[in-house]
Amino acid sequence: MAGRDYIPKTSEEVEAAFITAFEQLVRAGISYDAGDHAQVLVVSTLVYLFVHDHGRSAVSLLTQAGHKNSIRYRDTGTPLNPKNLLTEHPLASVQIVQNAEGQYFQYLPVRDTTAAFIGDKEGRFGTWWEAHVLRDPKRREFSRKNLVFFFRNKMGGAHASEGYDRLETVAAAAFADLAQGDAGGWIMATGQSRFRPEYGVQFATVRQIGWELEQTLRRHCSNLVGDRPLPLPSAPRMIPVR
Repeated sequence: MAGRDYIPKTSEEVEAAFITAFEQLVRAGISYDAGDHAQVLVVSTLVYLFVHDHGRSAVSLLTQAGHKNSIRYRDTGTPLNPKNLLTEHPLASVQIVQNAEGQYFQYLPVRDTTAAFIGDKEGRFGTWWEAHVLRDPKRREFSRKNLVFFFRNKMGGAHASEGYDRLETVAAAAFADLAQGDAGGWIMATGQSRFRPEYGVQFATVRQIGWELEQTLRRHCSNLVGDRPLPLPSAPRMIPVR
């Protein structure tokens, strides 16, 4: 870059950052599945890190590795149906759970368990990123990009904003409602009481987006991540000095 003090990263640095971020994405997903739903903030930040480009100040890991626009992204969703009067969340399912305290329900990322019913395909980045994957009770629709930006930039993934503002076609009020409730809108009635899940469908949806990206990287960036198992903690090691 002319006129600036600038040193580009080496290919070794890019590869190391790519692998580290991939391992973090896998760990965050496993932790989410084990019940730590706050990990959706980490998932959103890592998805952003892999795919979002903004000039030279933010160059995605996939762009740095030369793969972003040459690979296809795993898509486990289906288009939202404008004739459906209910909320829609094709990347998340509803599960009824019975325990000693009674019955409750929760939202789960579909991963590949229901692929035979919802479809399992691949597409170009822009199509995958911009596709609407959630419609709330007020019929407002959110894309993968909208949801990742929301959790990363507004809810504390990387930034905690003072409020909510419009993003593309999604109004600020839609994001405020997303922060304060459940975009799935489902209610369980038990006797005189009514309940909704503590973690709305938007959480499971972003977890599924992270899972889709993880599978995409395993399939199309095997030269970097291969079939890497989750690494075990290791003791600090010494690096030879040249």
